[in-house]
Amino acid sequence: MTFIYDSDCGFCQWSAQHLARINPALTITPGHPTAAELHTEHGVERGHRAIGMALVQAPRRWAHIAGWVLLRPYLHWLFAGIYAVIARYRHRLGPLVGASSCRL
Repeated sequence: MTFIYDSDCGFCQWSAQHLARINPALTITPGHPTAAELHTEHGVERGHRAIGMALVQAPRRWAHIAGWVLLRPYLHWLFAGIYAVIARYRHRLGPLVGASSCRL
């Protein structure tokens, strides 16, 4: 599985590095996607679904459960909205986690 994140975003890089620690089977690749992407043999997931799929495949039980919750169809509207807000303001989130701000 390959997780692609926005390489111009410090918060995105920080988040991808943490996701790689949670799921060591992930290959983390910088890029310029419009949303986080997870490429698997079954296709491509984007946004909160990419994060959810990466977590479901993680070896830690808590991560698997968190990913399962992110992927619930009846909660799609909620997590898609949260992802959209975070994506919109990610340039402000980088400094909060000690990452450089976005070059957006």
